[in-house]
Amino acid sequence: MPIVRSLVRYAFLSAVLLIAACASAGERAGPTPLDLPGFCVLGPRVAGGGQPPVEVLETLSEASYGLVINLRRPTEPLAAEEGDLVRAAGVAYAAMPLGGDDLTADHARRLTALLEAHPDGHVLLHCASGNRVGALWGLLVGLRDGLDVAGTLEVARASGMRSPTLAKCVRLAVGGAAGGR
Repeated sequence: MPIVRSLVRYAFLSAVLLIAACASAGERAGPTPLDLPGFCVLGPRVAGGGQPPVEVLETLSEASYGLVINLRRPTEPLAAEEGDLVRAAGVAYAAMPLGGDDLTADHARRLTALLEAHPDGHVLLHCASGNRVGALWGLLVGLRDGLDVAGTLEVARASGMRSPTLAKCVRLAVGGAAGGR
């Protein structure tokens, strides 16, 4: 009987491992880590951070990125040329200029629309340092998930926001969208 019991355990364990392997094979891996300031995985297919160096921009397609969203204003360094570099690498590009004091719920809605319009591949959301990325991502998650101001700020800070001015914008946007929730 001990041999039969061992065989049954072995068969059961093998079946469990096979099911787990098949299930994980169908899952898409998260965003590939990139060498840029403040790199952070924000969601299952979205990464964020600061300004990527030109060498990183040129290899985004190889890292399975399908879209770059640049939050930098055109007057900031490299912002004006970046679209050409990214598109030349075979990656879609969107500029969504955002300052350090003008974040609104409309920005979160625009980001949601961009993500929905590009459902394939990983997405890189960046600014100069990752600060605006964190604020915008926190606001998107907060509005999408119905978080209160404190919860939204927690997500924003965990995603890279450090600026008190951007925190104020997040508070105002969440309060305005939720009637002061």
